[in-house]
Amino acid sequence: MWGPSGPGSFGASIGAGINAGLDSLNDQSQRRQARQLAAMRYAQTMGPTAEMRNWAQMTQGLSNEDKIKATKVRLGLEGRASGAGIGFGDFVGADGIKRLTRQNPQTGVLEVLYNNQWLPAGGGQGAMPGQAPGSGAAAPQLPQMDSPVV
Repeated sequence: MWGPSGPGSFGASIGAGINAGLDSLNDQSQRRQARQLAAMRYAQTMGPTAEMRNWAQMTQGLSNEDKIKATKVRLGLEGRASGAGIGFGDFVGADGIKRLTRQNPQTGVLEVLYNNQWLPAGGGQGAMPGQAPGSGAAAPQLPQMDSPVV
């Protein structure tokens, strides 16, 4: 006959069955949580990075041409527009005269103020520093890269 308690009794076998079922549910729950965590980690590593999301936001609404140009600027393949102003300075020439200079950061051209005219550094218009433009004295010709130096 079935007794109410003790090893081998009906109550003990039901209790063992319930415990086994609960353990199985706990194991399933833990495996499900582990799978969900693995899926979340995979999505984080395989999804777009914060930098990619930021770039997508910055270029949102731009035309394809503008996106291509922005990408080239970001990669350094194309220069970006400079907001820098012309820089001024001075130097003392070989003739001992102090002259004003200006440099355009967009073009890189260095100019010298000579007789109230801005001339490219190196003479410009055939004039040497210290000589009046058009006086007939031309700037010396530098040898070309492919010609021998004499």
